[in-house]
Amino acid sequence: MTQFAEWLSQTSLSLAIQSHEWVIPTVQSVHIIAIAGVLGSVFMIMLRILVRAGRDQTLAQTTARFGPWLSWALCVLMVTGVVMVVGEPARQLLALSFWLKMGLVVIGTAVAV
Repeated sequence: MTQFAEWLSQTSLSLAIQSHEWVIPTVQSVHIIAIAGVLGSVFMIMLRILVRAGRDQTLAQTTARFGPWLSWALCVLMVTGVVMVVGEPARQLLALSFWLKMGLVVIGTAVAV
């Protein structure tokens, strides 16, 4: 993985991201906002499943309401995550926390499906 991270850090796209100091902090900010969108959407759907909120709506209506927010936020997370990995490959790919997070994403996706 170290060799791949070194190779990736020398690609033209990675060098372009690294050469602009504002890119990574901006992408991280958007990434965090997207995380809030995902968590908020999932929270609202879960509250409806647990019959704690939205009792005047069916589960299908609640999912139709918050599903697009969830989908768009997940897309933004994927794009910003790729940009962060390309911009700082060694920091991301060599960190145990990154791989734990990716494992949890896989588990969460499997449970959701």
